[in-house]
Amino acid sequence: MEFRHYNTNDTAIIKGAAILLICLHNFFHWLPPSPGENEFLFFGDSVSNLFNLLGDRPLEFVNILFSYFGHFGVQLFLLISGYGLARSMMKNERSWLPFFWERIKKLYPLLIVGVLFLFFTIVLTEGRLFSDTEQTELCYKLLFIQTLVPGSALTLNGPWWFFALILQLYIFFPILYRLTKRFGWKAFLSICLISYAIIYIYKFQLGLFDGEMIMMNMPGHLPEFCLGILLATNKQPKISIIWLFAAIALFVLGNFYKYFYPLTFLAVTIITIFTYQGLKAIPIRKRILKKTLMHFGGISMAIFAVHGALRHPVLKFAAIYDNAAWHLLAGIVFLLIVWCASIAAKKIYELITRPLAKVQINDCRATRITGNILQSALIAFFMVIAAYYTYAGIDVKQPNFISSGEMVESGTIGTADTYSRITKLDIDKRYTNLQIEGSVEYKGDEAIPIVLEIPDMVWTKFDIPANSDGEFKEFNFSYNHVVPFVKNTKKNVLKLYFWNKDGHCGEFKNAKVSISH
Repeated sequence: MEFRHYNTNDTAIIKGAAILLICLHNFFHWLPPSPGENEFLFFGDSVSNLFNLLGDRPLEFVNILFSYFGHFGVQLFLLISGYGLARSMMKNERSWLPFFWERIKKLYPLLIVGVLFLFFTIVLTEGRLFSDTEQTELCYKLLFIQTLVPGSALTLNGPWWFFALILQLYIFFPILYRLTKRFGWKAFLSICLISYAIIYIYKFQLGLFDGEMIMMNMPGHLPEFCLGILLATNKQPKISIIWLFAAIALFVLGNFYKYFYPLTFLAVTIITIFTYQGLKAIPIRKRILKKTLMHFGGISMAIFAVHGALRHPVLKFAAIYDNAAWHLLAGIVFLLIVWCASIAAKKIYELITRPLAKVQINDCRATRITGNILQSALIAFFMVIAAYYTYAGIDVKQPNFISSGEMVESGTIGTADTYSRITKLDIDKRYTNLQIEGSVEYKGDEAIPIVLEIPDMVWTKFDIPANSDGEFKEFNFSYNHVVPFVKNTKKNVLKLYFWNKDGHCGEFKNAKVSISH
């Protein structure tokens, strides 16, 4: 098949389809019945859940299909991003710094607009400000490192994980562009091999953080992005129909077998290319659909920035009735709210970017030298963080005993005892992770939580259930904390205590706690 290069309308249509898939997926996968999805992790029962739910509740097909397949809209964005950047570079060759400045002055204000919408949504719907934990997570987002910090990629606003991914691709784009332009298919296949080698080692050989982090960062989605670059830099690209059959086979296998799962994302991208080329060849023009997709494509990044903050209030409305028609109505209401908010967000975004648009960086010898230094510094920064957490992930698998702490093995909890200490441990070194396991026997008519605290680093609680039969009952708990690279455990202290905030009575004995790293 001869590939017909995309024009402005084509890219807008594909972006429109992509953002609708992503937006509705991020809404419906929170709304039962949801089969789950294989986006960052592979779950073997997700595809069986898909077919079972379609058989048991066929009227919920909109909910079920968007829940399972909608996240593949990300691949459409990556394809179009790689394609659009390469076509732009071909028209106006420039060094890294002018290129990166063009991207960052558009990307960062978009994130700021998203933060504003999230802030006011929380204020209006929950009547509060950002908590301390949320402020920390917001800092990771503003630094675009949330996908490198375990457990942070999907916090605060889940869809924003894509900001970190796209920034990484912007940093490496000129290198990828030059390689692909010079070596064509050889460069693309080499990049794919390197990318999949990293994925399989990280995800299946080492099993670090269940392999989730690697699928949120550049190695996990480099092939789709580079395929867009390859199509753009090839003057008359032709794609064999064998690629389509291979992509369909890999996509099917990737939904049933975990070792094929990483290939599903490139497979979907290839299937999309063939599908859209086929649709373009059909002479029938559906103008309403075309204009609708182009409209949503034009505001796609604004939708992406704000839709995550708006879904939870609508989900409460959707949960009123467990009914297919009601769920569909909730999805339409959500889309309308997001549409209106995105139009407003785009106006704010344009207002913010207007003064930045006037700031240009000319391509000259000085900017090339500065750009090379800055690019190298950014690559080193991200690689150091990635290396730190990779080491932390390996360290988690090889725990070393630290200490059992200063134990209080038994005691009573009175109504006036707000805090009853179990153990306290001074941490003597800088560790990348801490693993806490323990047990306690408890007797009491009311539930009392145990709190694990490391000041300015960890605060989490475990709820001990009530035990009113007059006998002690053992309660086990465990917690693993990967220490953020900006934190130092040395000279800090780990505290474990009962938090009797409701003034209950109880007794405990045989408290045991072990701490390892």
